[in-house]
Amino acid sequence: MKKAFIISALALLIILGGIFLVRGMGQQGDIALKDNFTSSFIQEDIDTSEGFHFFRSGNGQYTLWFPKNFYLEKEPPLYISKDNHELMNFFESSYTDSGLERSFQIRYQGMSDQESSDITLKRLLDDFAFERNYEELITENTNIFFGPSNITMDGKEAVISNPD
Repeated sequence: MKKAFIISALALLIILGGIFLVRGMGQQGDIALKDNFTSSFIQEDIDTSEGFHFFRSGNGQYTLWFPKNFYLEKEPPLYISKDNHELMNFFESSYTDSGLERSFQIRYQGMSDQESSDITLKRLLDDFAFERNYEELITENTNIFFGPSNITMDGKEAVISNPD
């Protein structure tokens, strides 16, 4: 009886150790999985394309494919999550060869009137869009506006330029 219990306990420890070893090897070098805050939004059991993780927003209103080697900053005002509004800033875990940090921002705004949505879009375009260029993706119940831009600093002034 004692021997069977010891053998069962050892087998369970070996299995659990193997699971943690495989999980740890998958996380090696990926800050998205190492960072406790960022990984709390990632669902590893859902498959995505290579280089991405499945990410569920803090307010549960949307999901996205989260790029590997990026992390979510948890300190306000870089992260705010409410029922109908969410602001998230994502940063790459390392700088590029040129010394630049890559980052992106997601703003979610739930149900609102058209005027409020138009003001928010105008403010985003004025602050971040290169020559107000963006694309719009419209589905049955969602409007998504997106567009790349390159922002560099000239002294204390942010300069928005073409990302190409």
